[in-house]
Amino acid sequence: MKLLLKRFFYNKNKTLGNLFLLKDDKLLCMVKTLELPWRENKSKISCIPSGEYRVLVHQSPRFGWSLWLRNVPERSEILIHRGNYTTDTLGCILPGLMHDDINNDGVQDVVYSRIAMEVLEHYIKQHGIKELFITVRYDNEDYSMI
Repeated sequence: MKLLLKRFFYNKNKTLGNLFLLKDDKLLCMVKTLELPWRENKSKISCIPSGEYRVLVHQSPRFGWSLWLRNVPERSEILIHRGNYTTDTLGCILPGLMHDDINNDGVQDVVYSRIAMEVLEHYIKQHGIKELFITVRYDNEDYSMI
């Protein structure tokens, strides 16, 4: 089982993407993502760089069931956790079922984040997975691995 995050839009306010959960290269589910913009991988203000990262199932005291990205260069405590707005993250990845500007600030958010996390949790628990890998890429990068 693996995760693939395909980022398709970014600007000075946000990074948007699609997160795919794959098993044997077959799609189990897909959720939308919201991240901070790219700011040179600076801690707490930037999304993480493209790459492949080890992911552990994690029980966060603040966010509950979450996914913890390991071996992110020069970063720590990067989670996939629930949240709707860029203000809900310090560099983590927020999943949702769709993108929409729900607080009317001109920046698209993710909607139904709690449900998106429940969907990811369902599939990962159903297969007894405790560790997997995520590939993070921008749309203009090579996707021959999927």
